[in-house]
Parts: sequence; structure tokens; C-alpha cells
Amino acid sequence: MPSVIDLEATEAFFAELAQLPALKRKKFPIAIVANRTKPWTNATQMAVARLKESPFPVVAELRDSQGYVLLAGLGKSVFDYHSEQTRSHQDDWAPLLKWLKKLD
Repeated sequence: MPSVIDLEATEAFFAELAQLPALKRKKFPIAIVANRTKPWTNATQMAVARLKESPFPVVAELRDSQGYVLLAGLGKSVFDYHSEQTRSHQDDWAPLLKWLKKLD
């Protein structure tokens, strides 16, 4: 969540993580997915800006949406439907899927 408390804990974790020998040698790819964001809010914009200052790339921002809750209740995902609303959620996933594909 984009709160100061969560960001401070996350930044401390990232700093510790970046010091691990395997990560210093770039043996394992690490990226950040900002989850449950509300892109139109100042809190999210500030949080994402701070995350982009971390040693790891921000590869996706997934919006906070009741769509995920409703679809999960149906045993479905945003990729199981092709309405305009779910397509916008699918678009949120595109950068993450592209980043993962590059790891193959």
C-alpha cells in the first residue's frame, strides 16, 4: 500500500536485499510490482516515485480494483474476460509479462 510506513519498511528491505552477494553479482533478476495502486491519487504517485529510486526496476503498477475480487469469486482472472474494463486491467499486466518473457 502506498503509505509512508509501508514505504519506509520496503525501502529498508530493498537496501538489505541489494546487499546480498548473489544480487550484487546480478545472479537473480529482481523487479518491483506496485500492487493495489490508485494511480489518480497523490499517495500512489509519491509511492511509485519513491519506488523508482530503489535499486530495482518498477516493472508494473496493478490497480486496486473490485474487479479482481469479483472475478476471483467466480474462479476467473482478468484474462478470462474481454470486456473493455477487464482489458484495461490486462494492460496493467503487460509490462510485467513483457519483463518476465525477457527472462526466458
